[in-house]
Amino acid sequence: MKKMRFYCEKLQINYKKNLLNLLLKVGALAILSIVAIFTISYQVGIIILCLILPVYLIHSMQLESRYRNLVAAKEIAFFGFYRYLINMLENKIIIYNALKETVELIDEALKPDVLKLIEDIENDSSIQPFIDFSNQFENVQIKQMILILYQSQENAKNAKLLDNMGNTLFQIQNDSLEDYVEKEVKGLEKYYFFPLVLSALAIVLFSIFVFQQIEVTGIV
Repeated sequence: MKKMRFYCEKLQINYKKNLLNLLLKVGALAILSIVAIFTISYQVGIIILCLILPVYLIHSMQLESRYRNLVAAKEIAFFGFYRYLINMLENKIIIYNALKETVELIDEALKPDVLKLIEDIENDSSIQPFIDFSNQFENVQIKQMILILYQSQENAKNAKLLDNMGNTLFQIQNDSLEDYVEKEVKGLEKYYFFPLVLSALAIVLFSIFVFQQIEVTGIV
């Protein structure tokens, strides 16, 4: 549940509504299971009850997938954003003003986090706003680049620092794109398992029902 709460916070989803949605699915299966036990058979009810675990896992995985996609979108958008900042810093524009000027130029996925960074900088001149901003990403190199941005405030005339930013940007972008593709492939592989399980359960459920109907008919 902690992970689910974390994903909901990052995706700006109402955690209670998301949990209620999951509980409704689980509750519907539980009720259906009880009805099946009394109207069809105990075995059928148990099989339906066993569907609760796959439903829970699929719900959790979908939430995680949305979070991973959001992080990937932010990381891909970060590189264009970073290029804008480098250009402005090279033109002697201070980091706060540079951030404000990039807001209208960057991808929507990253814009809320940049606006939050600007707001935090207005209230706190320490490194903390940059640390909080870096926590929106998982790529360690991106986190380091964000901290370099903070350092650039005190090294605005340091051309070597800015050159190093630009030189590493292209390679990191390629690495992030490769990571994104790899995560997407692994995510798809997870979903291959569940249709097989659900199909197998459906076959077993149908078989039990057919055999019971045959037994009832034979007795009559």
